[in-house]
Amino acid sequence: MDIVIAEYMKTRPQRDLHLDSGFRAWAVIHVRLFLFVGHDSEATAILNCFYLLSKSPEMLARVRQEHSSVFGTGASSAQEVLKGRPEIINQLPYTSAVIKETLRMFPPANGMRDGTFFPTEGLGIWIVQAAVHRNVK
Repeated sequence: MDIVIAEYMKTRPQRDLHLDSGFRAWAVIHVRLFLFVGHDSEATAILNCFYLLSKSPEMLARVRQEHSSVFGTGASSAQEVLKGRPEIINQLPYTSAVIKETLRMFPPANGMRDGTFFPTEGLGIWIVQAAVHRNVK
């Protein structure tokens, strides 16, 4: 929050160092939204990924094997490899598939659409992605 306000104050004329209350209200709302919404959805996605991997030891073993072959072994090897070659993350197709499947099964958000055709004209249609992305048969 301090960084946002400091940058805003740099744009103000030197004689007017008063913080505009309208800007302050806008900044508080948007910074809070950025921090909490993004944090929660990322944390939830990671937890769901761990959950699915815990239910499938074969998939977990395959992810671990892929990481060992790309990053090497050792707890800190991935960090060192990624610092030097961030593009190497593109060599993790199975891990990427696991993440995409997790997001398909447990989407972090839903969507609202305007109904434009009869009988939904003028209505808000709430799309529950978790239900749409599953087939019980």
